[in-house]
Amino acid sequence: MSHFLVADRKTEYDEKMARRAVKQEATGKKLGGKPAKAPEAGPRDHDQINLTDEESRIMPVAGGGFDQAYNAQEAVDAGTMLVIATGVTQATNDNYPGVSKSHAGW
Repeated sequence: MSHFLVADRKTEYDEKMARRAVKQEATGKKLGGKPAKAPEAGPRDHDQINLTDEESRIMPVAGGGFDQAYNAQEAVDAGTMLVIATGVTQATNDNYPGVSKSHAGW
């Protein structure tokens, strides 16, 4: 699994460096700031994994603190109170709903 993460980071790095080169060529000036560092293979210091449930994430909980959890959401028909769609996400907040309106039939 970590191989794919490194590959994703490498792809992201390559895209970032290509955009930087295009900007630098367009302006004819050296861009300020430090260029991005290439990703290194292996886990980073802040990488974590739950060996019993790799898909869950550490999320803030009510009353403070953190817990290994999921963010589950559902869409309910107000007239019949029937659940019409469900979704589970790894996002820690509800800014982006786990149940899209298209899946809920809206």
